[in-house]
Amino acid sequence: MNDSIKVVKASGLTENYDEKKLSFSLHQARVPIAMVNQTLSYISSRVKDSLTTQEIHELVKIYLEQNGLGLEAINYDLKRAVMRLGPSGFPFEKYIARILNQNGFQTEVGVVVSGRCVNHEVDIDAQKENQHYLIECKFHNTPGNKTDVQVALYTYARFLDIRAAITEQVHHAQFHQAWLITNTKVTKDAVDYAKCLNMHLVSWTYPHQGNLREMIISSGLYPITSLDLSLPQQQSLTTRGIVVCQDLLDAFKQERVSDIISQEQEKWLLNQCQKLLSV
Repeated sequence: MNDSIKVVKASGLTENYDEKKLSFSLHQARVPIAMVNQTLSYISSRVKDSLTTQEIHELVKIYLEQNGLGLEAINYDLKRAVMRLGPSGFPFEKYIARILNQNGFQTEVGVVVSGRCVNHEVDIDAQKENQHYLIECKFHNTPGNKTDVQVALYTYARFLDIRAAITEQVHHAQFHQAWLITNTKVTKDAVDYAKCLNMHLVSWTYPHQGNLREMIISSGLYPITSLDLSLPQQQSLTTRGIVVCQDLLDAFKQERVSDIISQEQEKWLLNQCQKLLSV
């Protein structure tokens, strides 16, 4: 039985192969139900002891692509694509700011704000509808890491110190709420702490509605790391400010990347981007 097979996690620890987890990920990637069952059967016939979760992930992604589900394969790989933004050299907080801008927020990244006790560099200063948010972005570039309660604690402490300064000095605006956004999972203690203090918490799968995965898909801001590009290509593009698929389409029109991407590769990437942006 597959439930007795041990697979190796990114941390190096082993766990039982869990078909339910894979099923959940496939549903989250919007894979049709019939193909979910077909994919589970395919992987079940190939999973074995000591296979890594990364190897299983690649098997699933390739299988979806081979069965004409390129968009769903990109959605399935989206979490890792966001992680690849780090090695490509693009700051996570700038990516989050773009997603927020797409949703009607005004944002500033890397703002230094005076607190009552010390100065703080705020990852994102965001405003919408007369509300003002202090946003901490916690990025992990490897699977398996969780954002714990310590991050929530220092995020809220920073928020309190800045709010305390408002009564002692002129401040350009009052922060109404602290936010913590991360690209991986969060611990239960972090969730409980955030709920207790009305801190807005967003992780890859939390909350059920409005999590980071949903924010990316609904905004259409798929990172270029979702595409079939080499790491040097990704780094060259992000250096030029080309971070999401729409940026790349614009760059193709302006003929700004012919030194990075061949004409043959451009046709393939155009097709990928257009499919993503037409959803």
